[in-house]
Amino acid sequence: MVLILHKALNFMPFVSSMVNSIAISRLICLLLALAAPVKPRAAELPRLPFPQANQSQWIKMPAESQSLLNAACVENWKVIRDKLITDEGCEAGELRIVVDSHDFGGSIRPTYSEGIGWAMLFAAIMDREDESTRAIFDGLNAYRKRYLMPSGFMHWRILADGNIGDEGVAVEAEENIAMALLLAHIQWGSPDDTTYLSEFRGLCRALSERCILPDHNLLKPGDVWGGEGLLH
Repeated sequence: MVLILHKALNFMPFVSSMVNSIAISRLICLLLALAAPVKPRAAELPRLPFPQANQSQWIKMPAESQSLLNAACVENWKVIRDKLITDEGCEAGELRIVVDSHDFGGSIRPTYSEGIGWAMLFAAIMDREDESTRAIFDGLNAYRKRYLMPSGFMHWRILADGNIGDEGVAVEAEENIAMALLLAHIQWGSPDDTTYLSEFRGLCRALSERCILPDHNLLKPGDVWGGEGLLH
């Protein structure tokens, strides 16, 4: 299964369309949640440094040149990295991504689980020969794990002072986090059974068991809310 996914991911347009890779993340995550156990990636397999520039037969690429798209990705990643990812309000080894303004509740520079998911995805994708992003990925993941609920999901809104602003799960965030963990396993490997791959599989199981509408195989927006009239 890992080798099949590895080949499939190679066809994703990592370079020019980072967001497009997320379009199939939900399908991949839910399929793997039901798949047979997979073994960690062999350490000798090469990682996938940015850019990959693989084309997809299902996605129409923008008209801009590949080099311009690559440069735009790098520049936008630098903005995210330098302006939004911070260790403010974090414990040692943690990083978080902030809302760089007041949010709807009046909180200044809070962190949303959706932001953590996107930042982890970008960090896994943007690893390059001249910039390793693994430490950023691990810092974001460490922060996420400090705010896990018993279900294995992250509380969706954390205030700048470290207090939980709103309890509950945002399923979109957990899908992106699961995909990011899978990409991290492909990018850097999982040397033992306690790292990216096992975290990915555990999160997929939680999504499958807690966030699927029974008898419909449809995804809810939360683990304890949503239904036939409110789907994700």
